[in-house]
Amino acid sequence: MHMNLVNQLQEAAKRDDVLNVLRKAKCVSAKLGRKDLCRWVEYEQNGYLDADAVPEYRLIPVTLCYKTNSPVPADCDRLGNGIVSLSGIVKGCDSPIIRPISDVLNLVESIKFGQGMFIPLPPEVTRSLHGALKCNKPDLFDQVKFMARLDDSHVRAIPEHIKKRVLDWACDLEAAGVTGDDQAFSNKEKETAQTVIFNINNSSIDQLNNSGNNIKGE
Repeated sequence: MHMNLVNQLQEAAKRDDVLNVLRKAKCVSAKLGRKDLCRWVEYEQNGYLDADAVPEYRLIPVTLCYKTNSPVPADCDRLGNGIVSLSGIVKGCDSPIIRPISDVLNLVESIKFGQGMFIPLPPEVTRSLHGALKCNKPDLFDQVKFMARLDDSHVRAIPEHIKKRVLDWACDLEAAGVTGDDQAFSNKEKETAQTVIFNINNSSIDQLNNSGNNIKGE
């Protein structure tokens, strides 16, 4: 049975990998004249411009930790050799992932091999964490490297978040009578499609774009 454009997008969102879903979403968006969705797809494919531009599903909880090649002295109140979590004394936070979705998929693959995902911390954050070790020995920090570990489950969920948003939008298009029979959309369908909201952070893209051209997170 021949499927219309919107049905094809629905099936892709349910069964295909996220890269193919994004390609199909861009094609449908372009045919409908939805430049805002095309822009979102391009951000996902090529990476976001800065940390403030990422949607909330790309904000990943992190655990602050440090790595050392030898045990931290007992008088610093933190023992350990290797990677040691600071979760007991430093509150966790979120870190945005601005990389292209292809890089995110590589991170997901690394999880399957038991590899943790770590990102370096800015110098000013590192300096503020020195006190967390309760150590008055400045030389100690030559052997300590502070990092943030990304939460595995949240990274793995990014592709599914993208696919779900595309599927929801495709279903809403069909409900509004926008289908794309004969592999094209009528002028009426294109007009109707402008009113169908694409949700990213429980907000429409138009709302997220109020402060600029970039899709905004929280």
